[in-house]
Amino acid sequence: MTTILEKPVTTPVLAAASRVRLDRVSAALWRVVDTRSGRVVGHLAAIAGTTGTRYRAQRFQTSTGSFRPIGEFWSAAEAAETLRLSR
Repeated sequence: MTTILEKPVTTPVLAAASRVRLDRVSAALWRVVDTRSGRVVGHLAAIAGTTGTRYRAQRFQTSTGSFRPIGEFWSAAEAAETLRLSR
């Protein structure tokens, strides 16, 4: 079982050349924004697991009014890039 962290988590640092930025939404949730277009491409949630923190990439699906999971990653940078590239 995974649990979304409730205590504030430090915002992950992305590479300077990254084409996305992270805007904090809550203690362990960030909005992933494409820096070129300013478009929100998804959300990143920090997930507590028995082996450490993972990052869940998710995208809002308007037809259902809910978030659709894209995947879980050990790296916030990989999760953010996956959201950017999987439009």
